[in-house]
Amino acid sequence: MDMKLSLKNLLNNPFAVFILLSLLAALIYSNTFSVPFQFDDRHNIAENPKIRDISNFQDFSGTRYIGFLSFALNYRFGGLNVFGYHLVNLLIHITNGFLVYLLVSLLLKTYQNSQNTQASWTALTSALLFISHPIQTQAITYIVQRFTSLTTLFYLLAVVCYLKWRLTSSEIKLRHLWYGGTLLSAVFAMKTKEISFTLPFMILLIEVIFFSQPAKRRWVYLVPFMLTLLIIPFSRIDAGVSGETEAGMETTKFSRVEYLFTQFCVLVTYLRLLIFPANQSLDYSYPIYHSFFETSVFLSFLFLLSLFTLSLYLILLSRRFHNRLIGFGILWFFLTISIESSIIPIRDVINEHRLYLPVAGLSLAVSSSFFHFIEWIEKHGRLGKKSFNTIGCYLFITLVVFSLSVASYWRNRIWKDDFSLWMDTVRKSPKKARPHHNLGTAYLNRGQIKEAIQEYKTTLKLNPYYLDAYFHLGNAYLQQGLIEDAVAEYQSVLKLNPNHIKARNNLGSIYIQQGQIEKAIGEFKAVLILGNDTPSSHNNLGEGYRMQGRIEEAFQEFQSALILDPNYANAHNSMGLIYKQLGRLDEAIYEFQIASKIRPDLAQTYFNLGDTYFRKGDINNSVHAFKKALQIKPDFSAAQEALKSLIR
Repeated sequence: MDMKLSLKNLLNNPFAVFILLSLLAALIYSNTFSVPFQFDDRHNIAENPKIRDISNFQDFSGTRYIGFLSFALNYRFGGLNVFGYHLVNLLIHITNGFLVYLLVSLLLKTYQNSQNTQASWTALTSALLFISHPIQTQAITYIVQRFTSLTTLFYLLAVVCYLKWRLTSSEIKLRHLWYGGTLLSAVFAMKTKEISFTLPFMILLIEVIFFSQPAKRRWVYLVPFMLTLLIIPFSRIDAGVSGETEAGMETTKFSRVEYLFTQFCVLVTYLRLLIFPANQSLDYSYPIYHSFFETSVFLSFLFLLSLFTLSLYLILLSRRFHNRLIGFGILWFFLTISIESSIIPIRDVINEHRLYLPVAGLSLAVSSSFFHFIEWIEKHGRLGKKSFNTIGCYLFITLVVFSLSVASYWRNRIWKDDFSLWMDTVRKSPKKARPHHNLGTAYLNRGQIKEAIQEYKTTLKLNPYYLDAYFHLGNAYLQQGLIEDAVAEYQSVLKLNPNHIKARNNLGSIYIQQGQIEKAIGEFKAVLILGNDTPSSHNNLGEGYRMQGRIEEAFQEFQSALILDPNYANAHNSMGLIYKQLGRLDEAIYEFQIASKIRPDLAQTYFNLGDTYFRKGDINNSVHAFKKALQIKPDFSAAQEALKSLIR
């Protein structure tokens, strides 16, 4: 009796539950803290100049303001050290698990007879399933998906605060702080990711299902939440969101109707992954369906319609409170997935992180179903003694959570680097171009050029219009010294997209090496005309002018580069070459010294410095500079020859 009492006290102790959830999550994600930036992490975080200065966030514009602000704070305190980003993601996940526990606990409190050990187990089990399920790994381990997990935090917090407000007596003066917390959380959710658009409807759903018909005055309290629906569309207008071909469409590769038909099948796939999380992938190869009467579409629709109808039956016609919880959990899934799985076409028709918020509702439905079943067994005495049933129940929950936790830990191992991630993805999506392309880039980064070339060629067989595959294939050929092949690939890029800046830059650099200076200048000018007003663009054009002997024009370009970035080492090095060419050796030495301080890893700068000292007659400093160049690049033949001639 004492043991049962202590267990009940433990389950009803929020602090003890929080510690349990924290320990479980920490164990599951203990192997993720060194996972590097992957895929979309790069342009959203690692290469995003906006997050490098907190002053860029003085306004409140943009639909994902809060998410980007969190990355900026990470950068402010830890730069690009991935540990801090993963730690924040894990803390968000732990908080969300605890909010699921509070959410279910509060929903159970709306029913006066629900305060028992079984109710506490329902809340805890829901949270444990949410924390441990391997489908959640993409939203946590993939750093950029903080947009999803952070939105979920504010979404859950808003619902929890609303329930606290509704369940708190009107006589308590601070009651309306919970209402304010709901409204503030809703605003933050809307400024983090667009999936929060369903939040006001979720609050309305809770009001209708779990509370008696409210008076007209109480309906007034729902109006501010409905007004938050304006935040997302106005934020998109304010931020000047582009890249959509028409309102609410990210792609026109398929129509709204085709996307909807495809989503019927995707939703069934999601449910399969939740029940049996096998063959998870970062990038699924998924067919687009064009007709409602295709077998897969029609059968998926019937299944989803049956599930939706079941939820309505459980809510509207069943008198049992547990059934109402189960029905609500199913409706939670349908409502929270609706933004990304309805008639708003998204380029990638299926992504695991989209399940992160819906899992909260399905965890509630599953745990409620399980304990309702146990209650029925105990009531009818079908499996023997009640104490035996209870122990068996707890052991079963432990086994399920343990299995899911091991699967999550194992799934996280795939994320350890680019190579393992894309090898896994290619194995599961062998007929999709993008995984092959990204595996090729992983090979290229490892110095395995032949393997990279093979993957890029496979990519182009699967998709002859894959622009980045041509570009990176050109880079691979360039590393192999196959200059003409590289030029051919860059030209293929420009046939598909004449405005491809990187391809033009690379072509210009090749033309410089080949002595085709006029062609190089043409490419570098085109880059500037395309609006790429960067230090490197001006410096490249200046180098072309310098090699043609057009000193004044070269000087102007190098100055333009330094105006844009006074610490651009290449421009200082180029200025030094100009001064050396003009015989102004002291000024040349000064520029080379600045360049070497900014970028001490540039061997060419030290070589230029050594050569300038030699021309000035300063042999000691010349020898020192050449030695420094060879420390950085031991096979630098020009520095080796220069040093030999000085030491003789």
